[in-house]
Amino acid sequence: PAQQAHFKSITEEDGLSHAYISTLFQDSRGFVWIGTIYGLNRYDGYQCKSYLPNQLDPWSLHSNIITAIQEDQNGLLWIGTEDGLVLFDSYSDRMVHLRDLIPEAPFGVTKKIIVDPENNVWCYSRNTQGANLHRIQSTQDVLQAIREGQRPTGFQISPIPLPSPTIRLFFQTTKNTCLIVTGK
Repeated sequence: PAQQAHFKSITEEDGLSHAYISTLFQDSRGFVWIGTIYGLNRYDGYQCKSYLPNQLDPWSLHSNIITAIQEDQNGLLWIGTEDGLVLFDSYSDRMVHLRDLIPEAPFGVTKKIIVDPENNVWCYSRNTQGANLHRIQSTQDVLQAIREGQRPTGFQISPIPLPSPTIRLFFQTTKNTCLIVTGK
């Protein structure tokens, strides 16, 4: 006999910050991360913990709208927002906005984040100038700095030239290959 599927609805009554969900991701520890138009949520199988912008906390989100979530090999979550990329260490509950550290960091709406086997982070974003693709390399020192309450500095950001200012699709086809579909 076929195994019966079980479903559980997660609502604002369970602590979800908003009912409109824009992205989902399950991390290496089993937590389900839920991006909404009003913050980030961590679901542990029982309840949600919400992460919202807080102007009094420099380690919090700056933007409400979460658009993409991915985890690198160091366990850092890369959070795409309507306002650029955020690194999040879920052990210390600290977030770092890349644009606060590096002016050439991707800005605008983050559409997609891919982490390759060498732990490079590929970020596709859109802003008023069009589509942008960046490769971001970080060191283990980044994680340690965040956990110690310091602003990390170990980043190298490389913009990738695109044949067209419009990206239709950006996705990983194999471990070492990404496909970019451009056009009008």
